[in-house]
Amino acid sequence: MAELHEITSLDEWEQVLSKSDEKPILVLKHSTRCPISTNA
Repeated sequence: MAELHEITSLDEWEQVLSKSDEKPILVLKHSTRCPISTNA
C-alpha cells in the first residue's frame, strides 16, 4: 500500500518531483483557505 507524506518545503517537492521519473506520484493539494478543502 502507498504511503502518504506531507510536503512542507520547496526542497521536499523538488525531491519528490525528481523521483517521479522512476515511480509515478499522486499529489493531493489541501488548502486551509479554500472552503471546499476545509469541509473535506
